[in-house]
Amino acid sequence: MSKSYEGDINGNLFTFQSSDDADFFGSKGDIPQVLEYVYLEHEKKDVVAGIEKCVEAIGKKNIKIMKDFFDKDLAKGHAGLTVSFSEGLKWYARYYLGNEILRSLQEKGRCKFQVELQPSLDAEMLMNFQKYKEVGS
Repeated sequence: MSKSYEGDINGNLFTFQSSDDADFFGSKGDIPQVLEYVYLEHEKKDVVAGIEKCVEAIGKKNIKIMKDFFDKDLAKGHAGLTVSFSEGLKWYARYYLGNEILRSLQEKGRCKFQVELQPSLDAEMLMNFQKYKEVGS
């Protein structure tokens, strides 16, 4: 089950992505039934720094592979990645979210959104997902 976020940016976190993953980019979510984030123009540098950390963790080549993986055909597998698949997924999901936050800051001067609170996908389920992908490639 995916966790949706809504506000200045809208979408779904990856199933394995923690509801509070946007904490990585500097703003901390309030914890009622949802996490609420507010990023303002002066925090853009923190978001950019977070995106740069994601790029460093994944590697530019791997970002393209991950983007192709999600955009084109999940069944083709993940040949060519130079990071572990599960680690690459975590960092790519964070990279994607950071770019959504940055785009809103650039277009609107702020980014405010809420994320549904749900537990992350546990490690065993992620391993099963990876095995499924390996069989499908």
